[in-house]
Amino acid sequence: MWQVSTTGGTEPRWAHSGRELFFRNEAGEFVVVSVTAAATFEWGEPRSLFSMQAYRTANNGRMWDVAPGDQRVLMLRLITSDTPSELIVVQNFFEELKAKEQR
Repeated sequence: MWQVSTTGGTEPRWAHSGRELFFRNEAGEFVVVSVTAAATFEWGEPRSLFSMQAYRTANNGRMWDVAPGDQRVLMLRLITSDTPSELIVVQNFFEELKAKEQR
């Protein structure tokens, strides 16, 4: 086991490529570290990408994920207003899209 952060971190997730590790640092920032796993394990300097203060945290898991291609991240944003909001989840998206195309 190797520690790639200097101040600790939570909610780690490997990039799909296996060449980067994403996590939340103790300052509440979204961080990425480049890694090389060959004969030896090497890592670069952690880079803060943005603040995660406006996004939900989890005590026992990760509240975000990396999209295939490693260029986008899905996160749950905290809602601070009293206005009700909704979340729409589409299951079987491609089948639904095909059905609409056939109409």
